[in-house]
Amino acid sequence: MASNTYPRITVVTPSYNQAQFLEQTIHSVLQQGYPNLEYIIIDGGSTDNSIEIIKKYEKYLAYWVSEKDRGQTHAINKGFEKSTGDVLAYLNSDDLYVPNTLKTIGTYFQQNHHHNFVYGNVQIINENGNVVKNKKQPPFDYIMGCMIGFGLLIDQPSAFWRREVYKSIGPFNEELQFNMDEEYWSRVSQKFQMIHLDKYLAKVRWHNNSKTVKNRWRPDDRFSHEIDLVRAITYSRLKISRMIPYKFFKCVRNIYRVKRILQRLIRGHYWVK
Repeated sequence: MASNTYPRITVVTPSYNQAQFLEQTIHSVLQQGYPNLEYIIIDGGSTDNSIEIIKKYEKYLAYWVSEKDRGQTHAINKGFEKSTGDVLAYLNSDDLYVPNTLKTIGTYFQQNHHHNFVYGNVQIINENGNVVKNKKQPPFDYIMGCMIGFGLLIDQPSAFWRREVYKSIGPFNEELQFNMDEEYWSRVSQKFQMIHLDKYLAKVRWHNNSKTVKNRWRPDDRFSHEIDLVRAITYSRLKISRMIPYKFFKCVRNIYRVKRILQRLIRGHYWVK
């Protein structure tokens, strides 16, 4: 496919004091070699050497800024407000794309004009960048999303969507700082088909300072509140919610979750191989 036929892909990286990983993230985007890339970095006024790193690559950036913001979700929305791409995505400053991800996505959207939202599989990496788990996602299912969470069903770094989705759905909810992606996927699914592409597209880094790891076993009150809020909203969109209250569904979901964890333990899902 000729380079001039690739759709423009905008990637936004929100960042704040992530100098330890930021340069690796930038490399993973720029080294894609994608011919129609718009890369935007929104820094929240970092006090480490993040700005120095960003300036090393500013000639390759469509836009960047470092200023105080209202958190990660606000930074993501600021980036998309500056975007002009046909396809949108955001990559956090500690995550990575695998090689050829953007060409895979660009080719897919070019060949599938009726599809508007695509997500793939991810690899979980540790602080040193070593792969500790391959996470293969299932095809999208709304009820499964209600049961296990849309954020677990769709790993954010592997998600890409057309500008039409952004125009229709609007920005991410800035009232949310932990579960903004899960709430967004729920909204998108009400209007657009969610397509699973069975390819590894990104690497999600788990480290001691990441939101995922910090809240994995001992979630703070705000994290728990956001999860419950988003799950209640998504459940309310099911017809069954008119007959069965959310509290009862929540009990059923917890039983399902325990069963699923036990099954995964038995199969060795959580062990590093």
